[in-house]
Amino acid sequence: MQWIGIVDPQLRSFFGREFLTPRGTTFNSYLILDERIACIASLRGEHIASFIENIERHVDPVDIDYLVLNQIELNDGAALRVLRRLMPSAQLLIPAGKGIPMHEPWAYRELQRGEALSLGSRELVLLEAHGIPWPGSMILYVPDQGLLLSQHLFAQHMASAHPFDDQTDPSGLMDRALRYYVSLLAPAYEQVRQTVESIHGWEVPFEMIAPANGVIWRAAPSDILSAYLRWTDRLPESRAVVVYETMLKSTEYMAEAVASGITAEGIPCSLRRVSLSDKEDILGEIFRAAAVLLGSPTVHRGILPSLAPLLQSVRSLGLRDRIGSAFGSYGWSGESRTQLEQQLQACGICIAEKGVYAPLRPSSSDLQRCRQLGRSIAARLKLH
Repeated sequence: MQWIGIVDPQLRSFFGREFLTPRGTTFNSYLILDERIACIASLRGEHIASFIENIERHVDPVDIDYLVLNQIELNDGAALRVLRRLMPSAQLLIPAGKGIPMHEPWAYRELQRGEALSLGSRELVLLEAHGIPWPGSMILYVPDQGLLLSQHLFAQHMASAHPFDDQTDPSGLMDRALRYYVSLLAPAYEQVRQTVESIHGWEVPFEMIAPANGVIWRAAPSDILSAYLRWTDRLPESRAVVVYETMLKSTEYMAEAVASGITAEGIPCSLRRVSLSDKEDILGEIFRAAAVLLGSPTVHRGILPSLAPLLQSVRSLGLRDRIGSAFGSYGWSGESRTQLEQQLQACGICIAEKGVYAPLRPSSSDLQRCRQLGRSIAARLKLH
């Protein structure tokens, strides 16, 4: 089995500008060489030339019998046309009953759940088909390698010079995996959990898990399965995050005071300004935190519009067992007070403490109230 993937350290976004990839990514693709040849492909249209070169180092593309599109945008017609011409005899492998829209006519073979496709001395087994995050997603198993091809499950966006997890910083790796999960998969947590549990149910021995993106899990592949089960429980860690946006620094001073009150009580706390942080990083912090404090000034009788995209994403996470509060400055009307609390509640976050709101520039007593808010939230976390 040959790796024919692409490492792209320059990639900075996925799906337009919606999902950022500050550390690039790796597209994992493979050739299974036997009496019949299978190609498991993960790439983007701009990588098609390099991808073809990687294939041709091992085999003539015309000899490929089966193609699995683990990740290639189906609206990337140019890349699909190139593959179609280079692999005229290849059949697409798709899960039974999962129609896939294609711009190019292409012969396909449907695999039933649990079916083993013989390639000669090797087999390719469809363990599970699901719609996470797109219809037709497949989890495949290569028995003689003990290899689970998990597609988008267990992936990370990292352009690593080393292909395996035990060659990478383990703490940073798990953070990247969490960021990927929260950004793309968390809204479908019920389906994700069912799929991970079904992998356990198959009781097949696997030594490695190879996702479509990022490094391959081989040191302790069961660790990432356990992490996914924890994440789908949506239970928080004993930590807090203060998320805010500011115009003239008044709300920023308040945010810093709230965070200082939390950390003074020994509770870890992250401080994130929305306009200066990646949305995926903030989502990861919110997902982990047991306490979420949200701050905004009042502008045009409401909160700052830059918070809206973030809060929309937070609502999709299905958070539970979180507490929070709000704060902010105002000039005339102060409507952000009610709106911030409504937004927290819509995100599944219980209002645990009365918010702090200050007219214009916060005074020393206002900042003291912010610090006390932080201490009160931290005290609540210590009770759990």
